[in-house]
Amino acid sequence: MLLPYTIEVFFAAMTRYNADHAVLVALLAVLSAVAFGLAVQGTRGVWQDRCVGAPLAAGALMSGWAHQGGMMADLNFMAAVYAPVWIAQAALLAAALIFRPQLQFTGPADVARVGGLAIAALGLFGHPLTLLALGTAPGSLPLAGSAPDATTMLTAGLLAAAHGPRWLRLCLLLVPLAWGGVAGTSAYLLAFPLDYAVPAAALAAVALTLAGRRRG
Repeated sequence: MLLPYTIEVFFAAMTRYNADHAVLVALLAVLSAVAFGLAVQGTRGVWQDRCVGAPLAAGALMSGWAHQGGMMADLNFMAAVYAPVWIAQAALLAAALIFRPQLQFTGPADVARVGGLAIAALGLFGHPLTLLALGTAPGSLPLAGSAPDATTMLTAGLLAAAHGPRWLRLCLLLVPLAWGGVAGTSAYLLAFPLDYAVPAAALAAVALTLAGRRRG
């Protein structure tokens, strides 16, 4: 099975996507960085937890509505399946992290927290910087908050690092884990090995959540 587009076509589409949604892409990238910063220092109270959760929910919504439902709809027929899944993920994140916050993005510096923050940093900084080093144009970069791969790594990492019911964090990790499978398949079919980082990050986040000290 081959994908109906090449990696060059994908990055050309990303250039148009980032230009068409420039304000949202920039805003969500900044808010994602703020969320990461709050999680690193440890949130202090429910409103800071909401400030971490809101960009994650917005990133899932953007990934479904604009990226899969818009940009990818002309490139891949499966985008019609992926888009509503991401939108449903946005609703779940909003319910669990904003409207009735059940996770706290703080806690002791144990393996789950440190490892989760490292995964989140990979999505927020490591993935786009590696793409830049490989020669990708800045205007073509898929960024956390507006593109599924980077958003998956950021979300998975912060969920693994969070304090709260393990069952809830595992439920919220289902879509990132599933997207890791999609990204890994695309990495193979497009001969673009960097994207194997997405399934690796999702699996690592699940492993950290399962192996870490029970929280809540």
